[in-house]
Amino acid sequence: MSGMRRIGRFRWPALIGVLLIGAACTETKYVPIRAEETGERQSLPLERIVEFDRREELLTEPPGCVVVSPLETKTVSPALATLIEESAIRHLSVRVRRVIAGAFRDQQARYHGIVLADPKGLPALARALGCDGIVEVRTTEAGATYAIFFASYRMGLELRLVRVRDGLELWRSRHLSQRMSGGVPVSLGVPVAAVSATSLASDEEAVHSLVDEILRRLFSTWPSTRRLG
Repeated sequence: MSGMRRIGRFRWPALIGVLLIGAACTETKYVPIRAEETGERQSLPLERIVEFDRREELLTEPPGCVVVSPLETKTVSPALATLIEESAIRHLSVRVRRVIAGAFRDQQARYHGIVLADPKGLPALARALGCDGIVEVRTTEAGATYAIFFASYRMGLELRLVRVRDGLELWRSRHLSQRMSGGVPVSLGVPVAAVSATSLASDEEAVHSLVDEILRRLFSTWPSTRRLG
């Protein structure tokens, strides 16, 4: 019986340690988007895949102003939606001279009598503000998995840039990533409450880090074009 206790005591720390090390050492791969493989590449375990498609016009005719779409809050909380949008704005600001988003976008939509939920709303607002691009932000997955001693956050985002005058898609990028939080106590006799996954699920720093990590990888496929103008 004591032998079984020792096996049970040391097997789980070793197993979880291998998973964490494997996730940390995984290389990020950038591959073209292929419609027939949508979502399949990113489902592979311990593999970081960033899919993207980019037209030459993104470099030869970069947008000088873009309107960022509001993020749907059906799958994520309003707080997380705001976090994603704010992070996207930071990345866009080093690539586009003028970014219309957040409260200012909503205020301008009301001023011009435009309903952003309408499919024609964003193009109408972009034209009213003299913007030549729309950046659409969409979550493809968002959730968390809880175990006794750790929590795993999983999130997928897709971004696309559309030219206003003709609806041409200039750029699209999508990525699914995961972040583990927590650790294994020295002894499994430690009360679960001390290292519960529930407390880890409220770790805002881990969520912030995951969002920024995903957007950094997505925007790495959109090189800065401000210097070209």
